[in-house]
Amino acid sequence: MPEPATFDTPLPIVVDPEFATLLPRMEARAYVALQQDMKKHGCLQPLAFWEHEGQLILLDGHVRYHNCQYHYLPFDYVCIQGLETREDAMIWILQNALRRRNLSEEAQAALRRQYPS
Repeated sequence: MPEPATFDTPLPIVVDPEFATLLPRMEARAYVALQQDMKKHGCLQPLAFWEHEGQLILLDGHVRYHNCQYHYLPFDYVCIQGLETREDAMIWILQNALRRRNLSEEAQAALRRQYPS
Protein backbone atom coordinates (compact mmCIF):
# COMPACT_ATOMS: atom_id res chain seq x y z
CA MET A 1 0.00 0.00 0.00
CA PRO A 2 1.46 3.40 -0.93
CA GLU A 3 2.22 6.09 1.60
CA PRO A 4 -0.60 8.62 2.16
CA ALA A 5 -0.24 11.86 0.27
CA THR A 6 1.19 14.93 1.94
CA PHE A 7 0.00 18.40 1.05
CA ASP A 8 1.66 21.73 0.47
CA THR A 9 0.10 23.82 3.21
CA PRO A 10 1.73 26.73 5.03
CA LEU A 11 1.47 24.89 8.38
CA PRO A 12 1.38 21.22 9.40
CA ILE A 13 -2.04 19.56 9.27
CA VAL A 14 -3.22 17.92 12.48
CA VAL A 15 -6.14 15.52 12.88
CA ASP A 16 -7.14 15.90 16.53
CA PRO A 17 -8.61 12.60 17.81
CA GLU A 18 -11.15 14.35 20.04
CA PHE A 19 -12.40 16.55 17.20
CA ALA A 20 -12.48 13.59 14.80
CA THR A 21 -14.80 11.63 17.09
CA LEU A 22 -17.22 14.39 18.13
CA LEU A 23 -19.70 13.46 15.41
CA PRO A 24 -21.27 10.11 14.56
CA ARG A 25 -19.42 8.02 12.01
CA MET A 26 -20.60 8.14 8.44
CA GLU A 27 -22.62 5.11 7.41
CA ALA A 28 -20.72 2.63 5.22
CA ARG A 29 -22.95 3.17 2.19
CA ALA A 30 -22.51 6.95 2.37
CA TYR A 31 -18.75 6.56 2.85
CA VAL A 32 -18.41 4.39 -0.26
CA ALA A 33 -20.55 6.79 -2.29
CA LEU A 34 -18.43 9.76 -1.17
CA GLN A 35 -15.21 7.92 -1.94
CA GLN A 36 -16.41 7.01 -5.45
CA ASP A 37 -17.60 10.56 -6.08
CA MET A 38 -14.30 12.01 -4.92
CA LYS A 39 -12.32 9.62 -7.13
CA LYS A 40 -14.39 10.78 -10.10
CA HIS A 41 -14.77 14.51 -9.36
CA GLY A 42 -12.13 15.35 -6.76
CA CYS A 43 -12.69 17.11 -3.46
CA LEU A 44 -15.40 19.64 -4.30
CA GLN A 45 -15.96 21.13 -0.84
CA PRO A 46 -13.17 22.92 1.04
CA LEU A 47 -11.90 21.43 4.29
CA ALA A 48 -12.17 23.64 7.38
CA PHE A 49 -9.20 24.19 9.67
CA TRP A 50 -8.42 26.12 12.82
CA GLU A 51 -5.03 27.79 12.71
CA HIS A 52 -3.77 27.27 16.24
CA GLU A 53 -0.29 27.19 17.77
CA GLY A 54 1.45 26.94 14.40
CA GLN A 55 -0.72 24.12 13.07
CA LEU A 56 -3.79 23.65 10.90
CA ILE A 57 -6.18 21.59 13.02
CA LEU A 58 -8.88 19.87 10.99
CA LEU A 59 -12.39 20.85 12.07
CA ASP A 60 -14.56 19.72 9.18
CA GLY A 61 -13.90 17.22 6.42
CA HIS A 62 -12.25 14.31 8.22
CA VAL A 63 -13.54 11.73 5.74
CA ARG A 64 -12.77 13.96 2.77
CA TYR A 65 -9.25 14.57 4.10
CA HIS A 66 -8.69 10.82 4.50
CA ASN A 67 -9.90 10.23 0.94
CA CYS A 68 -7.64 13.01 -0.35
CA GLN A 69 -4.66 11.41 1.36
CA TYR A 70 -5.50 7.90 0.20
CA HIS A 71 -6.24 8.85 -3.43
CA TYR A 72 -3.70 11.71 -3.72
CA LEU A 73 -6.42 14.29 -4.38
CA PRO A 74 -5.79 18.01 -3.98
CA PHE A 75 -8.20 20.03 -1.87
CA ASP A 76 -9.09 23.61 -1.07
CA TYR A 77 -9.42 24.73 2.52
CA VAL A 78 -10.61 27.58 4.67
CA CYS A 79 -9.39 28.72 8.07
CA ILE A 80 -12.18 29.43 10.52
CA GLN A 81 -11.62 32.75 12.25
CA GLY A 82 -12.56 33.79 15.77
CA LEU A 83 -11.83 30.53 17.58
CA GLU A 84 -9.68 31.03 20.64
CA THR A 85 -10.01 27.80 22.60
CA ARG A 86 -10.58 24.08 22.01
CA GLU A 87 -14.07 24.56 23.40
CA ASP A 88 -14.73 27.27 20.77
CA ALA A 89 -13.52 24.85 18.09
CA MET A 90 -15.74 22.02 19.37
CA ILE A 91 -18.77 24.31 19.47
CA TRP A 92 -18.04 25.35 15.87
CA ILE A 93 -17.78 21.69 14.80
CA LEU A 94 -21.11 20.83 16.42
CA GLN A 95 -22.96 23.91 15.14
CA ASN A 96 -21.61 23.33 11.65
CA ALA A 97 -22.74 19.69 11.73
CA LEU A 98 -26.22 20.59 12.95
CA ARG A 99 -26.69 22.91 9.95
CA ARG A 100 -26.12 20.02 7.56
CA ARG A 101 -28.69 17.93 5.82
CA ASN A 102 -26.63 14.70 5.98
CA LEU A 103 -27.36 14.10 9.67
CA SER A 104 -30.56 12.23 10.41
CA GLU A 105 -33.06 13.77 12.81
CA GLU A 106 -32.06 11.10 15.35
CA ALA A 107 -28.36 12.00 15.01
CA GLN A 108 -29.14 15.69 15.38
CA ALA A 109 -31.23 15.03 18.49
CA ALA A 110 -28.46 12.89 19.97
CA LEU A 111 -25.89 15.64 19.40
CA ARG A 112 -28.16 18.22 20.99
CA ARG A 113 -28.63 15.98 24.04
CA GLN A 114 -24.93 15.20 24.32
CA TYR A 115 -23.78 18.80 23.80
CA PRO A 116 -26.52 21.19 24.89
CA SER A 117 -25.76 24.77 23.92
